[in-house]
Amino acid sequence: MTTPPQPPEPPTTPPPPAGYGAPPPPPAAGVPGGQPQKSSLPLISLILGLLSIFCFGFLTGIAAIITGVVGRKKAQENGQGAGMALAGIITGAIGSLISIIAIFVLVVFGATIFGAVSEQVEVAEELKPASLAAQAYGLQNGTYAGISTSALSTYGFTPASDVIVTAVPLAGGAAYCIEGAPVGDPGNKIHVPASGGNSVELSINGVTYNYSVGGCPPAS
Repeated sequence: MTTPPQPPEPPTTPPPPAGYGAPPPPPAAGVPGGQPQKSSLPLISLILGLLSIFCFGFLTGIAAIITGVVGRKKAQENGQGAGMALAGIITGAIGSLISIIAIFVLVVFGATIFGAVSEQVEVAEELKPASLAAQAYGLQNGTYAGISTSALSTYGFTPASDVIVTAVPLAGGAAYCIEGAPVGDPGNKIHVPASGGNSVELSINGVTYNYSVGGCPPAS
């Protein structure tokens, strides 16, 4: 008997060349070469923190703290140093604190100055009619000698209860000076007529007030 012909065997795949192992795993998605991408937030935080100290205060200080906290976390996750982020947090906090203190000082100082000027205006409102009464005193008597606060009452001036007013003659009666101060702050004195380099001129509701800060010179 003859053996029937056998079908041809399928071709076999040649084995891989020696020295080649399993293929490497694919790189992480979105990261070239599979390396973790470094975060720029620590650097941004540091820049904002420095700006908060020298320029913009808490406007960039708060941003420096936020970016520093987020950047520090990302840096630790990526295995990069977190020192720059920490420096940004610290400088941002310092800059914010400095600006808050500066604003507080300015507000307190401004309120103090505003209060002092407001008191001076109230006193100036009293000294304006007192000065008119003093001029009437001088016209009638031909001199300012003997002028006093009580003498001005004869010419229609009576000081308000919350203002201290003192009238004195100067230059042997050739001139006069009237000083005033709030009862609650007797050291905040002003005087008329205005004299010296510390003169003030204010216009309020169409009325102009001229006075000098400080008390009258010694009576003479």
